[in-house]
Amino acid sequence: MVGREAASPEERELLTRYAAFLDSPLPYEWSKSNFYGLGGCGVLVILSLGLLWPVDWWIKQRNARTEAQLRQEGDLGVWPFTRREDCDRFRTEP
Repeated sequence: MVGREAASPEERELLTRYAAFLDSPLPYEWSKSNFYGLGGCGVLVILSLGLLWPVDWWIKQRNARTEAQLRQEGDLGVWPFTRREDCDRFRTEP
């Protein structure tokens, strides 16, 4: 990945962390395997004249509950590691 296909600094940091986790002997400890969520309906709420507001509210509430549950399990900032100490211990610069 060089030239136009080169990873940005943020992507490089994420890829380095993912590779460090895969190289570590640590098990995957998160209860959920997918972390994606809909961000809400956005401008569609306005375009629907507010009819989609309940759907938008429900999506945002669901995402907030899911994130709160995940934060109780570990540090989301070092995913797929669960603990920052483990991330710091196994992560090496490329």
